[in-house]
Amino acid sequence: MNQNGFIIKQHDLAGKCFKAETLADGVLSNDPHQSINFEELTYLTCSIDLTLEDLKTYCEGTNADNKFEEYEIFKQFYTRFNYVSLFGDANIQYEKDWSKVIFETPNKPPAGTWNEATSTCTGVVGFNIRFITSKVGFFKSLQKYIVAAEVADIKEDWQFTAGAGETQQFMHIVSM
Repeated sequence: MNQNGFIIKQHDLAGKCFKAETLADGVLSNDPHQSINFEELTYLTCSIDLTLEDLKTYCEGTNADNKFEEYEIFKQFYTRFNYVSLFGDANIQYEKDWSKVIFETPNKPPAGTWNEATSTCTGVVGFNIRFITSKVGFFKSLQKYIVAAEVADIKEDWQFTAGAGETQQFMHIVSM
């Protein structure tokens, strides 16, 4: 449990999406990361460079070495963002102090749709995380608390416009 907010990693020092298990030593020594704190809006991004064929296999989910859910910007939410504290002083042992995070796609997003004619992938490119809050207490000392947390998929079209054999940059997004 982190009392300074949920620390999230977004990209390496070059702004690229990364997989934790494939990092070289020192790449994240001063890694760009942020903490999610109560009532703060946050927008995270990272980029991936893909050829036309890479984009197609990435879109269809057929490339075993390059999958959406394996990038740390998303994997950390699937593996560590399971519950949120209703109040700031939640007891880790008291189940009623916690609310389960609701994912639109709990395990991983579905594969995208590839349009061969336009070289376009339509699919999930990120997450929109929404915290639903309410107030409790007496009139003069109301306290906000979290009722629920939802993780919705952000869907977008990625069209490949670079030349044959070239790579093109595409952006992944997490907004809160």
